[in-house]
Amino acid sequence: MRRTLNSLLSSFARSQAVASQRRPGPGKRLPFPRMSAVANSDGAANAYPRTSQTGQYCSAEVPKGRMDFGVGQPGPTLLPNKVVQEATEHAFKKQASIPEEAFVLQYNKRPGHRAFRDSLAQFLTTGYGSQVHPDELMVTAGVSHGLDLACRAFTKPGDIVLVEENTYFLAFQILKDSHVTLHSVPADASGMSVDALREKVESLAKVPALVYLCPTHGNPTGVTMVPERRQQLVQYAKAHEMKVISDDVYQLLSFPGHRPPPPLRTFDEEGDTVVSISSFSKIMAPGLRCGWVEASKPLLDRILSNGVITSGGCICPFTASIIQAGLELGLVERHLQRVREELSRRCMALCSELCEQIPHIEFRQPNGGYFVWVRVPNGIVAHDLLGQAAERGVRFCPGFRCSIDQDGDSKNFMRLSFAFYEAHEMKLGVARLAEALCTYDPKALPKEVEDTAAGE
Repeated sequence: MRRTLNSLLSSFARSQAVASQRRPGPGKRLPFPRMSAVANSDGAANAYPRTSQTGQYCSAEVPKGRMDFGVGQPGPTLLPNKVVQEATEHAFKKQASIPEEAFVLQYNKRPGHRAFRDSLAQFLTTGYGSQVHPDELMVTAGVSHGLDLACRAFTKPGDIVLVEENTYFLAFQILKDSHVTLHSVPADASGMSVDALREKVESLAKVPALVYLCPTHGNPTGVTMVPERRQQLVQYAKAHEMKVISDDVYQLLSFPGHRPPPPLRTFDEEGDTVVSISSFSKIMAPGLRCGWVEASKPLLDRILSNGVITSGGCICPFTASIIQAGLELGLVERHLQRVREELSRRCMALCSELCEQIPHIEFRQPNGGYFVWVRVPNGIVAHDLLGQAAERGVRFCPGFRCSIDQDGDSKNFMRLSFAFYEAHEMKLGVARLAEALCTYDPKALPKEVEDTAAGE
């Protein structure tokens, strides 16, 4: 394990050296030309985007004409409809020719059927660059489901759970459903601060039961935790018998030319501390409602004892069989490569337009994931800006939603997703945002805007 980890760290270091020659890395500020945001928009603020989604299947409805950077979902052109169709046809052919395959429609074994876990383990081993074992995997209905299962398995009411200062905001309610108390830990361009974690733990009346974080291309900041801190976090958590839930939903979404550090679980050599949760929602489609938990067998057994899993078995065996077919045919890997390339284009387009149209704006350009974390200029509170921006046809996720301390520094940030819209539409969205900033009236009462960020 030690030799494998050292090899992974060396590979990561080499990839960072190459990547640093290609574009500004995390923590570096992009150059800001001196120009008027609105005057140089070429009338883009009055144009209309083509991308939209409405109807009975959409948790986040985006009508025609609206630019909504708050939607942290793959855009319509990234949904793998043909991949799923081809994989489904392959799965049904297998059911017709192999009698055992017909039983996929029965109650399934709790972790999921073996063939799927074998295929998933091989897929993850290739993607992570480190060995993943099928016996250490179980099927879930996505990251939210995996987080809920893990929290129920490793906490009891009244326990303390630590989260990053800015993190996946919908995780808060999932964690609170287990009747725990949340405390935040500061993070910077290198990820969660282990020194701050230590200070937080020492200030509390009892040792936290759990740490939850998104260490790679995190939501909302786009920050990736550096290897040294990953190692330190695991060692500290292990010494204090805290479990760590690593939300690895963006681990496979590094842009071409960039390789993330090894997954956090790689640093847990004894396998008694880290539980990894991930999903096909971001790399394929949210509607599949299929994800996984990766953990050592002792930890996985505790999660598998959940009453819902014990009663119904694997949560989505049929969907897993479709994805297995896609893995066997190489369709998932090819689709993932296309998604990485397209997300990279969209991110570059958004970041370029922010620099071009909004002088002095501050952000870190991510090397993967879905989001750019932007400080709003002139100390403007992002939530106060949102209503006025919505009147101009553009929306975003205000930063305060991403923190349990809603009066903290996060209130001056906004989370912009580049995953939903195509690259050429970014100019329009940023032009509308620039106009909202330039015409912002601090005396106007904040307007309530419907939440479009469910499920993200």
